[in-house]
Amino acid sequence: MSNGKPKLPPKSNDKVIEISLRHITLAFGGIIITSFSIGAGIALVKDYAKFRRQKAIIEATQQLILTIQTEGVSWKKEKTGSTSPTKISGK
Repeated sequence: MSNGKPKLPPKSNDKVIEISLRHITLAFGGIIITSFSIGAGIALVKDYAKFRRQKAIIEATQQLILTIQTEGVSWKKEKTGSTSPTKISGK
């Protein structure tokens, strides 16, 4: 057996960092609130964009219906002659 002291790593100074439970609670609370706010913001922007798209489609459809109602449908009207120009050159 060995007669000498066993070789151990040198001792280092211990450093203690004190963290208050209040700081931990505030940090996790801030992370949770921030995550919720960002998620809600993304959902609201997505829904608002969908609403605007649907509103544009409805307005375009209404405009098309109003145009058809006021001007009539040209393919349903009786044709009373040629719609092409009938001007004859002076030859």
